[in-house]
Amino acid sequence: MRRIGIITAAAIGLLLLVLLWHVTREEMSDPLSSQLRGRLQDAGSVPQPGTLFGRLRELVIIKAFYSERDFEPLWSSPRGPTPRVESFLKVIRAADQDGLRPQDYHLTRIESLLSSGKKGREPFSVVQRIELELLLSDAFILYGKHLMNGRVNPHAIYEDWFNLPQQEKDDSLILAALGMRDMEKAMEGLRPHDAGYQKLRHGLALYSDIQSRGGWPFVPDGPKLKMGDRDGRVPVLRKRLALPGDLAGTSVSDADLFDEELDKALRLFQHRHGLLVDGVLSIRTLGELNVPVEKRIHQMRLNMERLRWLPRDLGERYILVNVAGFSLAVMEKGEPVMNMKIIVGKDEEDQRTFLFAGRMTYLELNPYWNVPESITVNELIPKLKKNPGYLASQGMRILDGWSERAREIAPGSIDWESLDPEKFRYRLRQDPGPKNPLGRIKFMFINEFHIYLHDTPTRSLFQRDRRTFSHGCIRIEKPIELAAYLLKYELEWTKETILAEIAKKKRQVIKLTSPVPVYIYYMTAWADRDGFLQFRKDVYKSDRVLEKAMSEKL
Repeated sequence: MRRIGIITAAAIGLLLLVLLWHVTREEMSDPLSSQLRGRLQDAGSVPQPGTLFGRLRELVIIKAFYSERDFEPLWSSPRGPTPRVESFLKVIRAADQDGLRPQDYHLTRIESLLSSGKKGREPFSVVQRIELELLLSDAFILYGKHLMNGRVNPHAIYEDWFNLPQQEKDDSLILAALGMRDMEKAMEGLRPHDAGYQKLRHGLALYSDIQSRGGWPFVPDGPKLKMGDRDGRVPVLRKRLALPGDLAGTSVSDADLFDEELDKALRLFQHRHGLLVDGVLSIRTLGELNVPVEKRIHQMRLNMERLRWLPRDLGERYILVNVAGFSLAVMEKGEPVMNMKIIVGKDEEDQRTFLFAGRMTYLELNPYWNVPESITVNELIPKLKKNPGYLASQGMRILDGWSERAREIAPGSIDWESLDPEKFRYRLRQDPGPKNPLGRIKFMFINEFHIYLHDTPTRSLFQRDRRTFSHGCIRIEKPIELAAYLLKYELEWTKETILAEIAKKKRQVIKLTSPVPVYIYYMTAWADRDGFLQFRKDVYKSDRVLEKAMSEKL
């Protein structure tokens, strides 16, 4: 009897295990898989607008993703949405913290589906689950791509932009992140890791908080103010400078006095906005103070987009040229080791400085200046018609072509008076010397735009706060220092040896054994090394173009 009892108990236990296995298997075998397989396989390459598949932006990647996981649902079970749904929705709702729009990621439709499911007594239908499944996956992939590469294709705005998307690599990273459980951590891995991006993101949060509290006050017009002056506008100025952190506090014993602390705060503000740093409340400084916080927020969002366009790996050592900031930075391991002012192209269609990437391969000491054809035709030939002796006075020569072996042509052999500028096929070349606009040295990185860095004899222009004076090339403030930095890796050149070679007044080409990447880009808002937010004028009106592209529907 006892043995029979033991056998019976064992049989019952085995039966329970079988039943439990069967139930678990049924729960694991989600009927949505076969339905999802059928729907995705039937989806055409060009879905009809207004349909579910017509809403999806990343259908090709979605098909590959679900095929790889044998069409197993990711976001729901027969019992309803999994916790990862709400976790991801939290991420989407915070997309504006990256300067992106939550509504671009199916948020309204997803929330509507979830709401209808909660209100109904029955579980989500297969149709609802499929729509929710695909919309969430599409939103994740799209958001991930926007974080990695930007919402707007830069080539649609700038024909010369240099960042070609690494599609295969990006897709694999996004799909790997899609499989993670922690949605916030997944997106953090896709967001740019550059410290500048993170600082700008923090700045956006700061200014958004200021906006939520009513923004900053308008500083009224009036006479110029400086340290030591008294004026009824001083308390307003204090409050304005305190909100973004330029001034530590607003409480003082003598409220109307423009004191030393206010002077320091105004100078910091001027520095952050590319103004003349003199501590004077001038018309230009007042204009920047009264730019609404909403515009600064929008400016940061646009420039976060530009940072997303940059390659993730810029190199161990590289040069960053910010056209809108009129600045150049030499970078090592992501940190600036040298900074200087620059002069860029005029704000004219054919004279702007292009945005592109190149590799600096050599320097020229005492360079020739081969005059561009446009300058020859539009500027020099009219002068030569009036004064044929102008060439000799400027140390210029005429050559019969653009090759290294081109022959020199005597200026007297050309009939300047009857010359048609459009038919002038010679090259004008200026010898090294004090009148040469390239100065003592130029830095070459071969490109189709014929743009390079160079010295300039017109040093006074670096004192201007808006420096758009060139025909497209980039004049730099510290050419000798930059050359010494680059050449210290080459033959242990120093500033003194470079100056000694320049003093010989002979053209000399020095090749770099290790080419240095050069990135020419355009930023009107950024955070500097110390975390201070910097804002600049949109000198080429590029913010307007980007703003239009960012506002368009996906």
